[in-house]
Amino acid sequence: MNLNILGFVEYFRALDQGIINSFKRNYRKAVAQRYLVHIDTGCPATFNISVLEALYLMKKAWDDISTSAIAISKLLSLRRFLQPGGEL
Repeated sequence: MNLNILGFVEYFRALDQGIINSFKRNYRKAVAQRYLVHIDTGCPATFNISVLEALYLMKKAWDDISTSAIAISKLLSLRRFLQPGGEL
């Protein structure tokens, strides 16, 4: 049986991309929520997030990636190679 190594690389790249997109979506949502709280409290016009706060938001965004998002990413990346012309 001859397996295409590049096919495996592409499969995991597609899987990673789905997880990364989920992380970005969660992070942006957390920043937007923080910004809305900032506006509601009537603080000055400037909005800053410290590096420490950004790290906390990133950890929360990572923890909020659901198992269903990972499963969907896995299915979508696998489907790509099960279609005609895709090799795995």
